Amino acid sequence: RKDNVGPSLLLLTAESAGDSVTLHWGGKRSYDVTFNTIFEVRCKLAAASSPTYVRIELGLRYDATNKIVFRVFEDVGGSANWKTVTYSGGASTVKDTGVALTNTKWHTFRIVCQGTGGSDSRVDFFIDGNLVATHSNTNGENVPTEYLEPYLFITTASGTKMLCVDYVELMQIAA
Repeated sequence: RKDNVGPSLLLLTAESAGDSVTLHWGGKRSYDVTFNTIFEVRCKLAAASSPTYVRIELGLRYDATNKIVFRVFEDVGGSANWKTVTYSGGASTVKDTGVALTNTKWHTFRIVCQGTGGSDSRVDFFIDGNLVATHSNTNGENVPTEYLEPYLFITTASGTKMLCVDYVELMQIAA
């Protein structure tokens, strides 16, 4: 709920080791990310879920080799920061945001895609309104030019993990 009132819109739950949950548009891939696409999601790891042994991805995806996501992989029982990741044809660029995964705070994740689908394609990543990374094909940072679809993913290596999702917003704006 974008008005910050009331319960979560969605709860994605991975219940045991190796269990995963993916929410996407069933392969529709209807958003041309070269046409000023904005993806935004407000979510948090549920308070009952330890922020260890968990993997989460939030963003836009064509397949495993073409996507634009916020990602956290915490597989060793320690702490982990959110990363920004772009994959194009299997090649990836990963940047650390410096923002730790917690189970105590809601975050708003925003991805802004710009460009014409060629060497000038660029993606800006924001957490809670702050620019945390930019990936650009001008800098050789593997921004995909495929049609993508919204994508939320959580998996666990140990224990039940729940991702509370307040809202998901996807829009395209005129250049």
